[in-house]
Amino acid sequence: MNLESTMSKSDELPLAYRWLLANKLHSFYPWYLLRNNMEAEALRKQYVRQASSRRGVPRDMLPFARRDDNNAIAGFAISNRRITDKVVVTELYWSTRTDEETSELKLTTYTSLWEWLSDEAISTSREWASEELMREIKMDA
Repeated sequence: MNLESTMSKSDELPLAYRWLLANKLHSFYPWYLLRNNMEAEALRKQYVRQASSRRGVPRDMLPFARRDDNNAIAGFAISNRRITDKVVVTELYWSTRTDEETSELKLTTYTSLWEWLSDEAISTSREWASEELMREIKMDA
């Protein structure tokens, strides 16, 4: 499954995700939707590498969001080569140390993008909201 071809065939993506894009909702700071296919593909490969030896976790996912302040990513679980509505959130590690390789992959799952938005993205964004951050965001715009 090639990420770029999947993104171009938008009907394969969950309706909730397409709805966000159509309405230009790309950021719920510190979460933001991925816009770069190469970044999303690199995150996907890292997730697959980390999930491959774990039991009870989705073996593949299509990353669609990332946190700005850590290595957390959110993606749609892929089952039987099909993108599902289920959202998987995990924090990737990038070290090659063997003790980290054997550590547990911590996952949070949501039944849908809507559940992830309300329970994770918007909730976290509400916690981060401040006048100071607002000034930074305005300067970056």
